[in-house]
Amino acid sequence: MQGLVALELTPVHIPELWLRSQTVGRMASFSPTAATADAALVARIAAGDERALGELYDRHGTMVYGLASAIVRDTADAEEVAADAFAQLWRSASEYEESRGSVASWLSTITRSRALDRIRARQRRADDGSRGYSGCEWICVATRPNELVAGRRHGTKRNLQTGDQFIG
Repeated sequence: MQGLVALELTPVHIPELWLRSQTVGRMASFSPTAATADAALVARIAAGDERALGELYDRHGTMVYGLASAIVRDTADAEEVAADAFAQLWRSASEYEESRGSVASWLSTITRSRALDRIRARQRRADDGSRGYSGCEWICVATRPNELVAGRRHGTKRNLQTGDQFIG
């Protein structure tokens, strides 16, 4: 019995896989036969078959990248989203239920979620940059013995013991 192989897709894999999908030439059709073939590929992926992941990428890589690109509107982010989508499919292949929909629609949902996560992260980084700090909104300092003050780096501070607010 073969053990499961951990596969880590990085953005470096995506251009290589994307080029491979371009060589294949077209996306899989959404016929019942294709849906059954996709479901069989996902079952093989759940069993740890890396070749099955490559085959599924050949069938749907163009669609995933195109959807990601349409949502995030940045080629580098679209490549990252596509990598994240196929990596998530790899990790959660055993959770796929054919009765709930096709592999293509499941993969589209994964891609959409990862793309929206990417946009939200981009917006958070932009918001953090405009406030003049990155990531840490609250700071805590001891101003006098036994007095701890927490505050935003850009304004209001609050005495943690008394709850009094002041501008500092």
